[in-house]
Amino acid sequence: MSTGSANEIKLALSEFVNQLHELKSIVIDVNNARKADKTRYQSGQRVMEERSRLLRHQDMLSLQLGRVQPVVQRLVGLTQTTDQDGSFDAWMLATGRGNGLPHYSYSINVVIQNTLQAIGYIEGRPLRDKLAQVSPETAVRPKIFISHDGDSALRTSLTLWLFERGTEPRIVERDPESEVSIDDKIAREIREADFAIVLGRMCAAVQQDDAKLPRGSVIDEITRIRDELGGRYLILLEAGMTLPSSQSSGATYKPYQPDQIDKVLLYVTEALIYHGIPLT
Repeated sequence: MSTGSANEIKLALSEFVNQLHELKSIVIDVNNARKADKTRYQSGQRVMEERSRLLRHQDMLSLQLGRVQPVVQRLVGLTQTTDQDGSFDAWMLATGRGNGLPHYSYSINVVIQNTLQAIGYIEGRPLRDKLAQVSPETAVRPKIFISHDGDSALRTSLTLWLFERGTEPRIVERDPESEVSIDDKIAREIREADFAIVLGRMCAAVQQDDAKLPRGSVIDEITRIRDELGGRYLILLEAGMTLPSSQSSGATYKPYQPDQIDKVLLYVTEALIYHGIPLT
C-alpha cells in the first residue's frame, strides 16, 4: 500500500468520523425539539423538521457504510458491543439501520472510536505490514493506477472501494518521493500497473470547439496507458464530456453522473472482472 493510497483512505475515514459527529449534533437537536414541544397545542413542526434532517443524514451514512466498515474491520477489527440482553451491532444502529434506540448515541460513539483506531493504525504503521498478516492472498495486491484531474469525492470513494476489494490504488501526486519527477513517477506507475482507471470531471474540462474534453495532462496519461497497458483500462467521463479526436480511434469511455457512485462502481467491477483482476 503506497503512502498515496493510505492518505486517501485516511481522508475518507476522517470524513466519515466528521459526519458521525454531525449526526450526534442532529440527535441532540431532535431531543431539544421534543423537549420544547411540551404541550399538545403545539404542532411539533420543529420536531418533524429535525427528524427529517436526521433521516437524510442517516441515509447518507448508510451509503458509505458498505465501503468504510470492511476497511476498519481489516485494519483493526470491529468493536464488539454487548449489554445485559446480549450483543448488538453498533455499526448498524449508528446509521439507523436497526431497532436499537436505547443504544443509539452509544453506538455512534463506538463507531467513531472504532474508525479513529483505524486512522491511528494508518498513521502508525505501513498498511502492507498489516495486510501481510491477514492472509497470503492480501500480501500482494493488483495495482490500479488512477489518472485524474484533481481531488474529488468520487476519487476518494473509488480509492477506498478499490482498497476494500483487495487491490492497491495508486495516485501519483500523493507519492512522497520528491526526488523523482512527476513525469517519471507517472511512467513508473503505469508500467507497473495491472489496470488503469481514468477520471474526468466537468469542472476541470477544457472547451474545444463545441466539445468538453479532459484536461491535457489526463489526455497525455490516456496515451501512455494505452501504449503500455493495451486495453487494460477504463475511462470514466462526467456526462457531457467526450474524448478528443486523437483518442477516438479504439478508445471508449463510460459517462457518469457525480451522484451515481454505485453506477461508477458497477462499471469498474465489470471492467476489472473482464480483465481478470481478482476482487475480494
